Amino acid sequence: MRSIALALSLLLVFAFGCTAQRGGSSVQEPPVVAPPSENVTVTAQPCSSGNIVQKDDCFAALARSKSDPEICRNIYSVGTMDSCYSAFAYDNLSICKRITDAELRSVCLTTNAKRINSSESESICGLIDNVDARATCLKQVVPPCQLVLDPDQRALCIALEKNDYNFCTGDSCFAQYAVNRSDANACNLIQSAASKYACIAVVKKDVGECKMAQLAPVQDYCIEMAAEKLGILEGCGLATSGSDYSNRCYLYFAVKGKQSSICASVEPEFSIGSGTSRYWCYSEYALRTSNTGACAKITESLNRISCYYNAAASNSMPSLCNPLSVDSQRRDCYAKGVQTLRGPVPSDCQFVDDNVWKDKCFYKAAIATANRTLCGFIAPSSPDRGSCDSSFGQ
Repeated sequence: MRSIALALSLLLVFAFGCTAQRGGSSVQEPPVVAPPSENVTVTAQPCSSGNIVQKDDCFAALARSKSDPEICRNIYSVGTMDSCYSAFAYDNLSICKRITDAELRSVCLTTNAKRINSSESESICGLIDNVDARATCLKQVVPPCQLVLDPDQRALCIALEKNDYNFCTGDSCFAQYAVNRSDANACNLIQSAASKYACIAVVKKDVGECKMAQLAPVQDYCIEMAAEKLGILEGCGLATSGSDYSNRCYLYFAVKGKQSSICASVEPEFSIGSGTSRYWCYSEYALRTSNTGACAKITESLNRISCYYNAAASNSMPSLCNPLSVDSQRRDCYAKGVQTLRGPVPSDCQFVDDNVWKDKCFYKAAIATANRTLCGFIAPSSPDRGSCDSSFGQ
């Protein structure tokens, strides 16, 4: 009987448990997590140890070893980051643009501009902030002729570079190309007849080539230009005697060689009106060289006096009037040299022979140049001394 009772008890317990599981909630225990396998290892993050400097150096070395510039982004120091990028920047424009250091940036931009060598090269150079460095970059990537601003000179540059005068766009370009390349064929494209034959004469080093022109005035103008460019004084004589072309040619060589005697070849001796003459040559020589010795060679008095006046006034040098022997003429000449808009040349005042006008010269020079020390060269007894001193508040 006891065994039967025990069996019934176990049956009731089993039945009650199943009923409770089906009809009500129960507290579930958390699942048991199995311990990690002994073969699994935890990987440490790269460059995670050490101070900031050590980490930066680590990332820089890692970037180089893996050839990966993106690793440089992890670097804290700007300078170290720029250095890290620079290892990849010379053949990678996008990486170069990340660099902040001006010098490193300009070098890598220039290198990339040269490497790319395309229409983009100029814009790449434009990313350089420093003006001088940008100019250096442009010189290395832009064709030299493109840097020439003047259109005519740019055309000449290209023509010479290509060794082809057809790139020229004007007479000046054709003429310069012809002389530079000793190619008279380029002269034939010059529109101006006188300039065309002058070009040929210069290339062939023969002023006589100007005689190939059909008209005498064209020949004479050609001779004037060719003789001056070739430096051949004798060439002036090939032009019509007494013509403005011939006379201007002689004046050119007289002034250039500081030899007024060359004016003796000018014809006629004197002309009425505005035409050139020997008197004109002497007067122009004195004006352009500040040497009135040529004025004495003019025999006609009015023209001779005018020669001194014009030279003194144009050069603001009253001492050029000293050779005049008539007092009234010399004083008038001094006045023209002193009373110019820009004032007399200060260094010339000491050479003025007349003491009164010497003082006036220093006075006018002091005012014109705002230099009060020039007042000290004026005689204390001269009224110009007091006027000069008072002008500077003394």
